Amino acid sequence: MDNFLVQVKNIFDSAPFAVFTFDASGTVLYINPLFESNIAQDDLPFVGKSLYDLVHKFLVDDRLEKQIKRLIDTDKPFSLIVETLSSPSIRAQGFINVIGYKLDSVYIIISDFVSGRLAKEGRYKQLIEGAPDAIVIMNHGVITFTNPAFNTILDIPVHEILGKKLSSFIDEKGRQDLSAIKKNYSKTFFARINVNTRSGKKILEGNFHFIEDRPGTSIALLRDVTEKVALEKRLLRQNQDLAAVNLISKTLSSSIDLKEVLQNTLSQILQIMNIETGWIYLLDEETQMLKCAYSYGIPD
Repeated sequence: MDNFLVQVKNIFDSAPFAVFTFDASGTVLYINPLFESNIAQDDLPFVGKSLYDLVHKFLVDDRLEKQIKRLIDTDKPFSLIVETLSSPSIRAQGFINVIGYKLDSVYIIISDFVSGRLAKEGRYKQLIEGAPDAIVIMNHGVITFTNPAFNTILDIPVHEILGKKLSSFIDEKGRQDLSAIKKNYSKTFFARINVNTRSGKKILEGNFHFIEDRPGTSIALLRDVTEKVALEKRLLRQNQDLAAVNLISKTLSSSIDLKEVLQNTLSQILQIMNIETGWIYLLDEETQMLKCAYSYGIPD
C-alpha cells in the first residue's frame, strides 16, 4: 500500500485539479497540494480522518456521501456536480465537478471547477454575495446556499437556514406553488411567496431556475416586494373609494326617491368593494342617533 501511495503521490502532486484518495473504510490516505491549498489551514490535515465526517462538515448536500458509499460497495465510478458556496472553509467557491473511481486497492476523487477560473479566483461568489436581491440554491427544495441578502430578509443567521427546506419558511399556498423545486428538473417559473421572518411576514417574488447538468438543483432569485404590494393595495383601495364616491354622486343626482338612492348606492359600493353584505345608517339630527335605513345580505 505504501509503495502504491508513493506512485499516486508522484502522479497527482502536480495535477491541475484537486485529488484525494481513501480506503474502503472511508479513511483519507492522501490529498494533493492543489486540494490542500484550497482548504482553510485550521481544517487541515485531512489524512487519517474519516471522509464521511469531512463531507458532513464541508457540504450541506448529502449526495456526495451517498455516491462515495455506492462507489465502495459496487466499484462503479460516478460523476457529480456540487457547490461549495455554502462552505467558507473551501477557498474555491463555485460549482465543482467531482469524479470518483477505484484504482487498484484505493478510491480516488478528482475535483475540477465547472466555472473555470471565474470560480477559482472567487469572483463568482463575490458577485452572488454582493447581489442586492436574495439568491438561494436548493437541492430538491433543501437549502444548500444563501447569500447575505436572503439572510437579512429573514433576519436569521445562515447556520439556521442551511439544510432546511425552503417550505419551512413559507405559507401553505407558497408550498403548493413551489412544489416543482422537489423535482429533478422543471422549466423556469415565476412565483410570489409569503415568507415568515423574525420581524413579521414578508412577500418575495422572483424566478426559480434549474441547473441542467445537476438534477434536483434549483436557484431562486428573489426580491423583497413587501412595500410594493402594500402600496399596490393602498392604491387599489383609494381607487375603490374614489369610484364609490363618484357612483354615489351619480346616484344622488339621478333620483329623488330616498329608498332607490340608498339601494342603488349600496349595490354599487358592494360591487366595487367585492363585498357580499352591507348596510347604510342615516343620522337622525334631532336625536343624534344612527338608524339602519337599508341593508343587503343580512336578515331583517
